[in-house]
Amino acid sequence: MNLQQFKDIGFLEEIARVFDEEENTRVLLENINFPAEHIPNYQGKTSISFWREICREIDKGRTSGGFEALVQNASKQYPYNELFDTRKTQFSSADRINKEKESFPKINKQTGINLIISGYQPNISELFYKIKSFSRLCEIPGPVELSFATSTTLTLFLTNSTNQQALCLREMIINEYNQDNPPKVILGDFGFRDYLFDQLFIEGPDQGRFLFRNIPASTRLLKIVEALISQYNDDFWPQEENASPRAAVADKIQNDNSSDRLDSEKNLHDNKVRDGDTIQISPESVAGSISPIFRDEALSRVKSQVLSYAKCFSETFLVRANAVQFPTEYLFTFFGQGFAPPLNKNETPRIINKHEVFVILSSTFPMNAPFVLWQSPVYHPNIHPENNQLCLGELSEGYRPGLDFRHICQLLVDIAFYKNYNLDNPFNIQAAEWAKSKTGQNQIVSIGGHVYKNNSIPISCNTQIRSKFRVKRFD
Repeated sequence: MNLQQFKDIGFLEEIARVFDEEENTRVLLENINFPAEHIPNYQGKTSISFWREICREIDKGRTSGGFEALVQNASKQYPYNELFDTRKTQFSSADRINKEKESFPKINKQTGINLIISGYQPNISELFYKIKSFSRLCEIPGPVELSFATSTTLTLFLTNSTNQQALCLREMIINEYNQDNPPKVILGDFGFRDYLFDQLFIEGPDQGRFLFRNIPASTRLLKIVEALISQYNDDFWPQEENASPRAAVADKIQNDNSSDRLDSEKNLHDNKVRDGDTIQISPESVAGSISPIFRDEALSRVKSQVLSYAKCFSETFLVRANAVQFPTEYLFTFFGQGFAPPLNKNETPRIINKHEVFVILSSTFPMNAPFVLWQSPVYHPNIHPENNQLCLGELSEGYRPGLDFRHICQLLVDIAFYKNYNLDNPFNIQAAEWAKSKTGQNQIVSIGGHVYKNNSIPISCNTQIRSKFRVKRFD
């Protein structure tokens, strides 16, 4: 591969985007044996101009592996980056689809020990040279490889080392430095070779959206939670009686807006987090009072989102609220075909065109879901036939404190128009039996509703109702 081909594929721009920090850039250059005397000064240059100079030198033959080695080593650090993954870029479109079905990058399923150094001197090449010398003294048979560097840590991988040999290497690294301020060296047997996530999107309880970059896969989720909390003022995040921050829960958001609860004690890799995932973090819901500031932020956010949705559908979706600044009750009125109960037992449901829904944000909101009651006549499997309470998906077990209320508004409209209904665990059994029947399905389709598919996710309703990471808020 020559320089022009490297550029045409898009490698130059992607390398410059991902490797935009000096520490990790030097790890990549060290791994391809790029001669130190030809590395330009990083200071005062943009990432793209620095990499243009590097690539011109590679094109002159400064490294034995050329551009192929550069891309392969970049893929080791960021195995989810599809452009760096030569297993995909070298295949046809059909083969690439099969490759994308692989769960986790095979490149990281290696046995060995990760060695993580923090508080080290900034000259990576000099430190790595010493570590390779120490590894020979400790009789480590396999290679010692540089994995990656962040602004605070350097991670290496020992492919064929016993625990005793790795401990020997650890002690030699620590003893090399001034004992008053030795580096911190951790041995990590994670079951995989550590790697980096280029981008993770972390959402707070106020729907604040943060970009976390260059995060090691071995990072415990708890550290991500702590980093997120540090982005807020102390009086925003709810506190326990002893003034410590309330415990948090984390959910990985799927493409269909469903969520999977993550284990805060596990690392990102073991939680099956992938590059580019969105993780929503919110305080744990417990009995007791909610911080007034936290609650007012949530109420104000809901108001803005409701008004935004109503503005988009100004003629068909009307809103009334019980307060101007921080409403806690809403009455939504919207128009379109739905169903009301039949007038007589043996008749089919009546078609109606006007719907009224009452939404209550209780004293425990946003930690608990809003309380939704249908005010107009309604005939729906997921609305209680006696008290008209709604229970479905995002308003029961699928609720998250940061859920966008524009989505809630659309959910209510879809429920009324039978574009959203679940028959596995109905509130209204009679309506569910009708909806399952051929007659019911024909009537639902006739008003523009969706044909029921028996592959919906089962739901249930419970009527008891500062950081070392690169973080950027961009909402």
